[in-house]
Amino acid sequence: MKAKIIVLVSGDVYEDVEINEVRKGVLPKEMDSMIELSFGKTRIYINAAMIVSLEPDVQLKSL
Repeated sequence: MKAKIIVLVSGDVYEDVEINEVRKGVLPKEMDSMIELSFGKTRIYINAAMIVSLEPDVQLKSL
């Protein structure tokens, strides 16, 4: 999923971010609510509950 803007509880703002679920085996099972934010060559892992605001990058497709 892509997002235009994500705001975290800490006040950090990320723009043009791709949100991915963390692959099994990368993190311990206790951290299953973690997601990966990718922007450019940078990846960070956060708890999904840290997201305060999210503006998805919506792409419409015609059928």
